[in-house]
Amino acid sequence: MLSRGQGASRSGAASRARRRWREDNPPAPRRSALDGPVQKVVINVSGLRFVTTMATLETYPDSLLGDGRRRKWYFDPNKNEYFFDRHRPSFEAILQYYQTGGMLQRPEEVPAEVFLDELEFYDVGEETLRRYREEEGMELPPPDVLPPPEDERLKKIWLLFNEPKSSILAKIVTTICVIMILMSVVVTCMETVPEVQEWLHTPATGSNETGPLPVTRNPFFVAETIYVAWFTLELVLGFVSCADRCRFVKDYVNVLDFIGIALYFVELGLEMRRVFIAVRLDPLLLIGWVDYSFFAE
Repeated sequence: MLSRGQGASRSGAASRARRRWREDNPPAPRRSALDGPVQKVVINVSGLRFVTTMATLETYPDSLLGDGRRRKWYFDPNKNEYFFDRHRPSFEAILQYYQTGGMLQRPEEVPAEVFLDELEFYDVGEETLRRYREEEGMELPPPDVLPPPEDERLKKIWLLFNEPKSSILAKIVTTICVIMILMSVVVTCMETVPEVQEWLHTPATGSNETGPLPVTRNPFFVAETIYVAWFTLELVLGFVSCADRCRFVKDYVNVLDFIGIALYFVELGLEMRRVFIAVRLDPLLLIGWVDYSFFAE
């Protein structure tokens, strides 16, 4: 009896939340058929096809389905349809969200977390996600998470580095980020191995070199330059595209990234200074520092 009472209470709370949703979000004005020819759109969700109109999708132009440039990545020209390898039972309710101008109701057979994942993939908007979490009694995201910018051009950059599910290009960027992080870990660990240090500071056999291996011919230096350049690009674009730059600067993760990048450029500057002093600004020796093999012939 106690569990039934709790279930009825939760059901009543959900009903009241839906009523508040309808009151706060009246249906968006629908396009009349007399406004022009209707352009039909076929959407294939894991084998189940849905037919709607372009005007319906464009009701929310900032969403994945409403944004033509993002939606085109999922277009199949051979079948003249959009294909999404996503959860089929959830999409009917998501399409209804577009058709009704904002009325969102999760199917009873779909778990709340699964439906939330689909809403995030189709990018229905932060306000819609917040209201859905409140209606389902879910924990709201922490306030430390920076919201996307309002400017469309900056939002696209922000999505590339923060939302891997937003597009195929965002997934590629995320993959590159993971590769760069793994590369930095491997290089840092390898540089501490005594045998590697001995190899770096021992002249090559049969060469005229009397000092350690130049940094520009050091494979670890080259790898470090590659991933530091990527981290620098990521940090700069993140700062430019974020909605709150003050919070971005105060984020301890970004501070640590900046310190790591700054240390690399300080080390590079000291190395360059050492070379300039050693060669006394002799251009030929400076070129030799870049590649001794140029003079080996």
